[in-house]
Amino acid sequence: MLDANDWVVPTFNGGLRIEKPPLVNWLQIAGFTLCGRNETGARIGSALLTLGTCLLTWRIGRELLGPMVGLWSGLAMATCVWTAVGGRAATPDAPLVFFTTLALYLFARGALSSAAAAQNPDLSTGKIFELPLASSLGIGIACGAAVLTKGPVGIVLPLAAFGLFACWRWCATVTPWPTALQRLPGQLYRLFIPVGIILATVLL
Repeated sequence: MLDANDWVVPTFNGGLRIEKPPLVNWLQIAGFTLCGRNETGARIGSALLTLGTCLLTWRIGRELLGPMVGLWSGLAMATCVWTAVGGRAATPDAPLVFFTTLALYLFARGALSSAAAAQNPDLSTGKIFELPLASSLGIGIACGAAVLTKGPVGIVLPLAAFGLFACWRWCATVTPWPTALQRLPGQLYRLFIPVGIILATVLL
């Protein structure tokens, strides 16, 4: 791909390679361009994204449970064996973990801002969950990048987490069931924005 200056058709050693999405190839092309055609160029993308994953884990813990939890969360992620292995390997694992973690971080930030706007700092109670538009767009882009990294698993894991959180909020809400059912379509439309972006990414 680098020799042909073709960022669209994935190839490897001169042969067509369509088993995996192309985002890892793009990272390696960028790494080769910056660092030369060597191991550093092949691995630098994974290393930087692994560092980003550790920072995002720290931020998630800090935002949700406080500074100390954030610190220990980031340290736990940074010292995991597979974090070190993935950060040194030119494979899709590090980008996949980064983009799914980014989606979770944006979701957590959106949940917190929604709770703050409702003057309800406790995420376990209050109104039916409504994700801000900016968070929805960011989540859609992050999940789309995860799909471009390793396929459908990039959307399955984040949406599973989002769905569990939405169910938890639904069960904890103080809104009566009939009223909640009437308001549900208007509240959940923002959750469809990430799905639309991801589907557009896959289909295109």
